[in-house]
Amino acid sequence: MKSDVKIFLSYHKPSVLLKNNIFTPIHVGRALKKDRSNFEANWLAQNLVGDNTGDNISEKNPNYCELTAQYWAWKNLSKDVKYVGFMHYRRHLNFTDTKFPINMWGLNERQNLDSDYIQAFGLDEANVEKFVKKYDVVTVEKWDVTNAKSKSNYDHYKSSDSKLHIKDYDLALKVLNKKYPEYMDAAKQYNDSKLGYYTNIFVMRRDIFDKYCEWLFDILFEVEKKSDISDYDFQEARIYGYISEWLFGIFITHLQNTTDLKIKELQRTMVANTDVREPINVCFASDNNYAKYMGVAIASILKNKAQSDIVNIYVLDGGISDETKSKIADLNKIADFNIEYITVDTKLFKDMPMCGTKHLTQAAYYRLVMASLLPKLDKVLYLDCDLVVNNSLYDLYNMDIKDILICGVIDVLVAENTSRLELKKYVNSGVLLMNLALWRKEDIEKKFFQYIKNNSEKIRWHDQDVLNVVCQNRIEYIDERWNTQLTPYGGNKTAEFRAIGTNGYIMHFISDKKPWKGKYNKFDKYYYKYVKLTQWKKDILIYYKSVVKRIFSSFIKDVFSIKNVEDRLPKKEVRLFGMRFKFVRKTELMLREINDLRWRIDKANDQLYKMQKGNKKTK
Repeated sequence: MKSDVKIFLSYHKPSVLLKNNIFTPIHVGRALKKDRSNFEANWLAQNLVGDNTGDNISEKNPNYCELTAQYWAWKNLSKDVKYVGFMHYRRHLNFTDTKFPINMWGLNERQNLDSDYIQAFGLDEANVEKFVKKYDVVTVEKWDVTNAKSKSNYDHYKSSDSKLHIKDYDLALKVLNKKYPEYMDAAKQYNDSKLGYYTNIFVMRRDIFDKYCEWLFDILFEVEKKSDISDYDFQEARIYGYISEWLFGIFITHLQNTTDLKIKELQRTMVANTDVREPINVCFASDNNYAKYMGVAIASILKNKAQSDIVNIYVLDGGISDETKSKIADLNKIADFNIEYITVDTKLFKDMPMCGTKHLTQAAYYRLVMASLLPKLDKVLYLDCDLVVNNSLYDLYNMDIKDILICGVIDVLVAENTSRLELKKYVNSGVLLMNLALWRKEDIEKKFFQYIKNNSEKIRWHDQDVLNVVCQNRIEYIDERWNTQLTPYGGNKTAEFRAIGTNGYIMHFISDKKPWKGKYNKFDKYYYKYVKLTQWKKDILIYYKSVVKRIFSSFIKDVFSIKNVEDRLPKKEVRLFGMRFKFVRKTELMLREINDLRWRIDKANDQLYKMQKGNKKTK
């Protein structure tokens, strides 16, 4: 539902978004971002409105800072909006009556802009709208400049920062005196006070906002005409943004002195961690058989991603149903992510050697054509569906791959596979950081298919063999925690991976003994931890059944069991309530003795025959 309250948040770089029907992130200085080819420019363009449309001063952003957004709103915002406000991407107002501890700068600082932050400071739509409409002006609590060792607001401009020049503020006061002399009493009162309104954060009734902007920009544009900043550096050049903070204080003081408007002062908050980093591009390959398990893997990625992580999921789609896609889309309730399904021509893989491995399908070969299917990506992190992620993928994705074709973890059967294929390195293909730009440059896909055509009889582990052979000279091993291969079977490195176990950043359930098969493995519970977050949560019954079955089976064996054992003599072992009894039956003992006697007689007859044969030859 549309709201007649609009609060703009000024952004100049990718940062965590606070966005709803009231809060509108705005990109300040967009007119200066002419190159849209890099991540930062693309992100800002896709997620924020710009201050460069209609009547605007966007190009003045280096001198006016966030005021370019304020000017844009003043000139272009619909008259249907009755309240207009401004905050920063990391500094906000506490829209509650709760008083929190503040630091020397008057801020209550929190680490993350998350649901707890929003709840603590009443930043939800309903509360903000209700709160704002009780007042004519809402702004920040006055801050005591003596915290910065300044004597007054005027002295704070003069002495607090070497980038602020008092001659500039003095010029603004002269312009104020000439154009709006009725404000000079408020100016003196404010300049002499040690309590000031800083950071240009406020919400105003629309008519008051329009009056403020007309007054403010009239003064600043005149100051701009009269000032010379040609020798100012980047920080000094932000002159009009700086001056506006002091002029805002004068304006509010004048309102307090001359009107009976309801003006509410609120605490300021600040978020420490706000950076949004380059997206993590993750690719899966799946048909409908494995799509459910892929959904669980995606849930684990979202649950453990850092707040600043942007996750893009690409799925090489071998026939996933709309129903399953809908269930995967529901994972947005865990965290925001983007997903794109890419149709794969399955005919390309119909003749691929499958070697009789039941738990793998032809979808395993899809990753060989990723460079063609994802033409806009230079790099991608490929993940199998049968794994869960316990850590942010950012550090893995941002490894410097330079001239490396693929990065991966050494395979659990490395000795066997390097010997079989005469290789030096062999990685497991379930987690691979792929240099798609280099794949395209060197036409690696063509080499994949040539190898399959000429060496199908050598292929045992499907696409994994192909990737390792073709990319052999430019494979880089990475930390084994990024692909902890867990299997009940043996292998050259099985013990090492089991030792990593729950400390693995990625737990990969290789082999046909999958967690969803209900056979029970001590690591299965980490898979079902994420099943709970999906629309397949009922599948957790499979795990509970396997646990109960294991406990019951173990209990039965301890209570009563009979089995054959044999050391020197055949015996029966009976286990009863944890106690063990061994019995030798007389018939079995007699049969053993008879067979032993027969063996001795046969051996003696054989020796006698050899002696007789030897005597005949001597004669």
